[in-house]
Formats: sequence, C-alpha cells, structure tokens
Amino acid sequence: MAGCAAEATLRRVHAAQKDDEMPPIEAIIAPLEAELKLARQEVAKLQDDNRAIDRLTKSKEAALVEADRTVQIAMVKASLVDDLQNKNQELMKQIEICQEENKILDKMHRQKVAEVEMLTQTVRELEEAVLAGGAAANAVRDYQRSSGGDLRTLQFDGANYDFWSIKMETILIAYDLWDVIEVGIQAQPVIEEEEGSGDEGSEAEQVPVEAPTINREDKIKNAKALSLIQGALTDELFPRIRNEKTAKGAWDILRREYRHYYKK
Repeated sequence: MAGCAAEATLRRVHAAQKDDEMPPIEAIIAPLEAELKLARQEVAKLQDDNRAIDRLTKSKEAALVEADRTVQIAMVKASLVDDLQNKNQELMKQIEICQEENKILDKMHRQKVAEVEMLTQTVRELEEAVLAGGAAANAVRDYQRSSGGDLRTLQFDGANYDFWSIKMETILIAYDLWDVIEVGIQAQPVIEEEEGSGDEGSEAEQVPVEAPTINREDKIKNAKALSLIQGALTDELFPRIRNEKTAKGAWDILRREYRHYYKK
C-alpha cells in the first residue's frame, strides 16, 4: 500500500516538473510521512502480535512436553499397578496354599497326638498287665505254700464240676478274689467332650475319645483269679478259655459247659 502511494506521488512530481505550477515538496512529503508512520505502527503491532504468538507457541509446546511427561509417568504407574496386582494375586494363591498345608499339618499333628496317647495307654496297660501277671504268679505261689501242694491237685478235667467249683470258690474267697467272679471288673465311664469348629461351613473336628478305663486294683485281682482258674485246668480244657481275658468270663464258660447242677 505504501509502495503504491509513493509511486503515485512520484508520478505527480514528475508531472509537476513539466508544469510550472508545482506544489511545495512539504505538501507532497507530508502524506507520505503520515502513511509511513501508520505503516510503522502496523508493523510494530504485527511484530508484537508475532512475539505474543511465539510466546504462546512456546508455552503450548512446553505444556505439550509436560503433558507427554505426565502421560509417560501415568503409563509407568499403571504398569506398576498391574505388576502389583499380579504379585498380589500370586501372594493370595500362596497364602491359600499355605493355609491348606497348615490344615494338613494340623490334622497330622492331631493324629500324631492321638497315636502318642494310644501308645501311652498301651504302654500303661502293658505295665499294668506285667504287674497283674506278677501278682497272679505270687497268688499261685502263695496258694502252693499255704496248701503244701500245687494247683494240679485241683485240676479240672471236665468231670465233677460241682465239687471242683466249690473248692475253687473257697480258694478265691480266701484270696479276696471272688467278687471279680460274681460281679466282674467294672469299667469307669469316660465323659465324651465334643469339639466343634467356630467357623461356619467348616467340617466338625473329630476328637478321639478315650476308651473306658478299669481300676488298677480290679485288673490285678482279675489277673490273679484268671491265673488260678487257668492253672486249675488240664491241658485238654485250657484251650476252652485261652482267649478269655476276664476271670468271670472264664468261669461262666466252664459253668455253662460242664455244670450239671449248680446251687448258689
């Protein structure tokens, strides 16, 4: 625009040179200076706008760089979260496996405790049996010393049961053993205790219940009486009561099979 105005002005100056009535140069230059001033102002305004646009562009670029960095950080965090979730799932599975193993070990421990208790009971019974056997042997020796003979003089061969039973009863009463024949040995009852799990849906735990126990004194008396009865039988009759563990049981077998007449 300024170039066109200058060109027009030059044409007017050139035409005026041909004309003697040429206007003053100030009149020609003044509009040009005004237009030049406006052009400079326009250029300054455009330069300010350009600088503002440049600052805004740089700011946007910095914002984009920061946004890209934020996105990268978020992606890394998301990856870490996925890894942590996977590790958490693996840990949960390991915890479940450990819990199952702990249940199995706990069950095995309870079984071992029950086995130890059973073995302890067996050892205790064997000790009592040894003591009872010794007491029975002592009873036989006492009878032999007191009677001056042995049990073979009372051996029962299947005949004359009534006579034999009276003599055996007398001996058993003398040694305070007749009550195990009349009454037998009484087992002491054991109160059962139930133990259940407090968690819903879990299986109830089975707690081993001890077998009824027998008084130690009764065991010894039973062993003595049974030993006397066994020693008073012939070899042919002994197999009839071989498997019997109580004196009352052995006495009842003999009475049932060989008694022809029995009076209390």
